[in-house]
Amino acid sequence: MLDAWGSRMAALDAAVEPLGRRHVQLPVDPSTYVRPLDELGLRGEALALVAELADSYVAADDEVRRSIRELFKTHEYFNWAAHPADPVATKRDLRVALVRFSMADQMPDPRDASMILYDIRQEASAAGLDDVPLLNEIAAISSVQEPWPGWPSTRDVLLAASRTSAST
Repeated sequence: MLDAWGSRMAALDAAVEPLGRRHVQLPVDPSTYVRPLDELGLRGEALALVAELADSYVAADDEVRRSIRELFKTHEYFNWAAHPADPVATKRDLRVALVRFSMADQMPDPRDASMILYDIRQEASAAGLDDVPLLNEIAAISSVQEPWPGWPSTRDVLLAASRTSAST
């Protein structure tokens, strides 16, 4: 299964790479911005793969989870682009977003990952969802390795988030 997922992710990564490398004139007007996966017509395919990986990641053993995290690390353009366009609105959305956060393992930059987790939590709060149980559940299956020297592991980041309000 890992080989099939890797092949699908590699194809999507290759398709998105030119858009990830192109020059973007700042500031970007949000009213005219088209997300890369939408521009390529690949959002459905990419998010279906993320959802499939998320379901498998939760049920997998540590070795398979490590391999899935490696896929996200290796396919950086897929990792960059494959985020839902819509805000978290349901418990399922929240679960997939947090599992996706765990699979990406704060790559390619844990500072960006911190902002992504903040946004996920704000969206969940706005939808009236309690994220603490899922933060703890997903932390339990997340990496304990530091993504960068001196930076907390994904497990530690999720556990710390579970002890703070989404509004802080």
